[in-house]
Amino acid sequence: MPVWVKAAVRVSGLLLRACLCAAIAACTQVRAATFDFLYIEANEGSASGGHAALRFGDRVYHFQHEDSGWLQLYRDSFSAFRFQYADRENRPIHGHSIQVDADFLGFLQDHFDRLLLSQRRQLAKLAITRDGLGLIAGLSKQDRHALIDLQGAGYFRQHYRPTETDSPPRTQSSALLSEVTLLAERSDGAGFIQRKRLNVLHELLTLTPESGASPGESEAEHSTNALLPFVQRYRYQLTKLAALDVLQAAVPPRPESMLSLAGQTPRLTDAQHRALGDFRERLIQDALRLLHSERPDWGYPLLVVLARLHAVDASLQTGYPVVLSRLIDNADAGPVPEYKFAALLQRGLQTVAHAAAGLAAARLPDERSYADWEMSVNALWQVLHAATGTLAVSALTHTPALAAESELLPSVHSADALREYGNRLQNQLDKQIADLDRRYRYRILTHNCVTEIFRQLNAAASDYHANRHAVSLSEAEAATDIFGGYIPPAGWDFIPNQAFSQVGSEYRIAGSYRISPYRERALAAMAANADFWRGLREANTLTSGVYRWNETDAVFLFFTQDSIWFRPLQGGLNLAAAAGESLFGLFSWPWDDGRHLQHSLKGAAVSLPELLFFNIRKGSFPDLLGDGPVNMAVNTP
Repeated sequence: MPVWVKAAVRVSGLLLRACLCAAIAACTQVRAATFDFLYIEANEGSASGGHAALRFGDRVYHFQHEDSGWLQLYRDSFSAFRFQYADRENRPIHGHSIQVDADFLGFLQDHFDRLLLSQRRQLAKLAITRDGLGLIAGLSKQDRHALIDLQGAGYFRQHYRPTETDSPPRTQSSALLSEVTLLAERSDGAGFIQRKRLNVLHELLTLTPESGASPGESEAEHSTNALLPFVQRYRYQLTKLAALDVLQAAVPPRPESMLSLAGQTPRLTDAQHRALGDFRERLIQDALRLLHSERPDWGYPLLVVLARLHAVDASLQTGYPVVLSRLIDNADAGPVPEYKFAALLQRGLQTVAHAAAGLAAARLPDERSYADWEMSVNALWQVLHAATGTLAVSALTHTPALAAESELLPSVHSADALREYGNRLQNQLDKQIADLDRRYRYRILTHNCVTEIFRQLNAAASDYHANRHAVSLSEAEAATDIFGGYIPPAGWDFIPNQAFSQVGSEYRIAGSYRISPYRERALAAMAANADFWRGLREANTLTSGVYRWNETDAVFLFFTQDSIWFRPLQGGLNLAAAAGESLFGLFSWPWDDGRHLQHSLKGAAVSLPELLFFNIRKGSFPDLLGDGPVNMAVNTP
């Protein structure tokens, strides 16, 4: 064979081998993925020793120590997480990107989602058991004044008495509800609502603590209801009764349960008007479907649909936004600095306009697009209301949930039967609390926000190998194979800073980053025009143009994170400021419930490390608006 042919064959082989290696490398790169271990530096307030979390794209999972004494898992969007910690709490966030197989990354996120769902279910069951004990106590005593909250009923009544039917004067009755009743009886016969009410009332009166079927209950309803605790079935039936009473008597919503922006925003456009008209027809059909629903909790959504029907109709008639109130009754309203109202108002108007445009753009307006608009109108309304003098912004619920207090129907069961069921509930409650204590009890050294992350990472790695591979590996071997190293949930790694360092040295790291806190970014933005006097002004809280003291921070004078060598001196002056506040707190104790005294102790605790060149306190900015809705404090009902 000629030499040139041999050379060509050899070169071809080398090229083929190179192409195969490149293809394998490309496939490996495609299969590789990353998630981030986040370390949030310490600051005064919650998690004053630092915090840790895991980030999967825009989702963040982290554990927090709750007042119950349990460690609870939370899932937040990264934008909201970053805004809370880096902006409002002014904490630097450090991240390590950990390289893993793409299949495992999906498995790991599913692992945390399952853990979150499991914990939520356990806490929900605990709440139901506690609620049940209160219900049984009320039924056992045959107390006419025993009350239970019915979600959604508050849009029509402030107080509900199931033994009485409400017949408002003809001039005050709701034509919309009369229309819904007429449509229902047109398809199901005259007296349909009355017959359905009698059936619901009969089921309510004959409910037993056992999970047997109630007379008149369909097979499908029984198969669902039998799995529900007695207290849930009782509440569901009572809410159904309240909804049917509202519909039968054509009770209009309470005026204070709806919020109007008449004359305070631009009028609805033709597109928005058409969208609301379409949504109105959808609500009527939803109400008719719910009256035939087999779900055990159809009473609450029916109340919301009927109330929303009035709000939409009012919007169409006035040409301005009218929505159901989502304000939380008796909730502590967060103070808003007066200088923020202009920005709050502008943000509120923009949010309402954006949500209204989304509602109009929807081909068929759905519940989600309407709910976004409803939420934005609520947020703007309370800003406008605050501007009239309350200077406070309350939290909102995720869904319309205005509750009414309802009396209990007298029980047909003997006191002994109810007492016996109450004893079973108490035993169940004790077992639930013991189980939650065993699983989630917070311990600063062995079970905190960091150790639980490593425990779950190691468990997920072990489960992944057990499910996907025939080879059985120990937890340490599985973690080493997947992460590149093994970090046990023990030792000094319970400290967030130390844990972050361990992740960097043990795991397979694809890259690292740091997210600057709010004050640092603000100072960097003015660095181009910075001079000696501006630096001096921004170094203390008295003359700073970036930081404004707020009641969540203890009194202090200097930002010690800006310098190291002067930190002990500045810390000594901060300690003196804490001592001055404690002196004032001793005198103000009778009328401020010891608030200043508590602040001074907290201030002293975070000032002492500064004497040893360590920094914890960085100041906070709780009144920042961020890029999200006007109201950042949202609670679930």
